[in-house]
Amino acid sequence: MKKEAVIKLVNGKSFQFEVQKINVTSTFLAAASFNVNVNESFYLEITHEHLNSSIDLSNLKDTLVLHFDENDIMQGATYVLPKTSGSFGIITQSKRLLFLSYPAAFKPDEVVSIVIV
Repeated sequence: MKKEAVIKLVNGKSFQFEVQKINVTSTFLAAASFNVNVNESFYLEITHEHLNSSIDLSNLKDTLVLHFDENDIMQGATYVLPKTSGSFGIITQSKRLLFLSYPAAFKPDEVVSIVIV
């Protein structure tokens, strides 16, 4: 479902854009299987009770993945910049992830939090 995302930055400014919100319950995910357009941002909310999720990031175009905690505070970032063939994935404790085309309009270290409305 389409939602509005508001990224709050350290300088007090915010950046607003549309995202596809996807809820998942699996502990293993293949990001390329979410049927999202190539340049479309998507917000992944993981709802299982396990500690970690394994996310296959193979076959994604240049992507920035922002990790958020349960309070939507930024916890970290992953760059997906595939230059060779082969598999690539992450294991994360984050239950909320934002996938953006890279380069993004802001740097990951400028992000404080996100609000999805």
